[in-house]
This record gives sequence, structure tokens and C-alpha cells, in this order.
Amino acid sequence: MEEDLYLLVSLAQKGDQRALERILEIFSPLLNKQKNIVDLNDQDDLLQTLRELIIEKTLNFDIEHSPDFSHFKPNGEIKYGKK
Repeated sequence: MEEDLYLLVSLAQKGDQRALERILEIFSPLLNKQKNIVDLNDQDDLLQTLRELIIEKTLNFDIEHSPDFSHFKPNGEIKYGKK
């Protein structure tokens, strides 16, 4: 089942603890990969810091004024292939 991160963030901002936990689960593989860049003694601290950062950013993200894909298109057009 594909989950909508936008919906999860919206629910988390409304106090849904399960949505926030699910967001952390989604990012868990990336966090676990990043912990390997530091010494073994620092890995737990790094994981905790990254989790806290994800929670903070999730709860403070301005979901109403987020750019959609059209903000990244030059002149609002998408061109495929070479011309």
C-alpha cells in the first residue's frame, strides 16, 4: 500500500502520533544508512538526533505553502526529449 507523505505530515501536525511514527518508519532505512558514517560509539546519538530533526521538521513544515511540481518547470512547461 502506497502511503501519502503529505497526508501523514498533515495528520502528524494535528497530533496523530501513529502518523508521526509511520513517518519515522519510512525514513528509518535512510537513517540507518547514515549512522554508518560515524564511529560505532556515536551511532545511537546520531540516530536520536536525526529522529528529533525529522520530528521537528515534520511538525513545523508549512504544508499549505509547499511548492508543487509546477514550481520547478521552466516557464510552466515540460519538454520531453531533444529538439
